[in-house]
Amino acid sequence: MFFTEILLLLSSGIQLKIIDYILKILTMKKILQLLLIILFFLGLSSGVMAQCTPADSTTCPDPENNGQICPDSLKNAYLNQEYNQTISILAPPQIVEQGISWPVNYLHLVDVGNLPPGISWKSNDSTNNFYPHIYSCVLFSGVCADTGTYTLRIKVDVYGEVAGIPVLLGQNVDSTSLSITVEASNGIDENIFIRQKIKVWPNPFEKEFHLQFLSPSGHSTRIEIYTLLGQRVFRRDYLTSPGQNMLTIDGNGLHQQHYIIKLTTGGKQYTAILTKAP
Repeated sequence: MFFTEILLLLSSGIQLKIIDYILKILTMKKILQLLLIILFFLGLSSGVMAQCTPADSTTCPDPENNGQICPDSLKNAYLNQEYNQTISILAPPQIVEQGISWPVNYLHLVDVGNLPPGISWKSNDSTNNFYPHIYSCVLFSGVCADTGTYTLRIKVDVYGEVAGIPVLLGQNVDSTSLSITVEASNGIDENIFIRQKIKVWPNPFEKEFHLQFLSPSGHSTRIEIYTLLGQRVFRRDYLTSPGQNMLTIDGNGLHQQHYIIKLTTGGKQYTAILTKAP
């Protein structure tokens, strides 16, 4: 029928109308094809999941059976450097509201706010739902665009179960548990193993150790301790005097391993190797 109509129109001598008719049909087909392609990619993007691997009961135990987040502290980030941090989440089997215990169906992660500029989050579940007895994970990743300490604002909807039907029990906003600190650089001197600029004793130490150093003038002195992998585990500022100074540092909270200690005073930095004794 389509070609018969075209032949009839040709015999009528109205070729322009034929061309217009054909173009309209082709244009409509192209628009439909374009819409289908757009919808296809939108569907893919909405289902993209984080490339993270959740912890398990061995690496993230839940002895009290009340839910768990691991790790309890996030590693530091550095300006203009790629950052990747995975946290694992285990939803609690129940919550207590107004003295009543409610079984938890699932937690829905609504948003993670106050992330450092350049960092985004994505869970390994396209629905962002976390269930009791199943470990899930969230990946924080990106290139850090500014320094500072950012306390994450985690917003979660809690769904219970009433007569077998999921019911929203309430929303929890946590702005205290996790934070990411972005520093300008890891601050570790490349020549730390051959340039010992400060006196440290006893070394190895058991509970505390002493630092002796020369300060050119009365400045605030910063002491930082890093693991050999670059993770900062200690930072504190001290008010020091011109000339010879000695500080005593409590190292009870440090694990038995080797560390890098960095001292910054008067615009100069000094580093040394520090060892916690068994």
